[in-house]
Amino acid sequence: MLTGEPPNPINPPTGCRFHTRCPFATEICSTAEPPLTQYANGHLAACHHPHHVTASEVVGAVRSEASPLSAGEDRPVT
Repeated sequence: MLTGEPPNPINPPTGCRFHTRCPFATEICSTAEPPLTQYANGHLAACHHPHHVTASEVVGAVRSEASPLSAGEDRPVT
């Protein structure tokens, strides 16, 4: 369950929009917007630390064509 206020849509935080509320956020989350990443099973996620994704799925992941141009190039980590 997330706590805190949702990000301000007019003035969103830098990096991942949800890093201020995420219990798994690290330094990269506050500095780099995560790209929308597509996994082999069809799952899409815009997260530097995706859960319920195996290490082998992360290795085979690709940046989605729908990922915003403003997103960074950093690959997700497990």
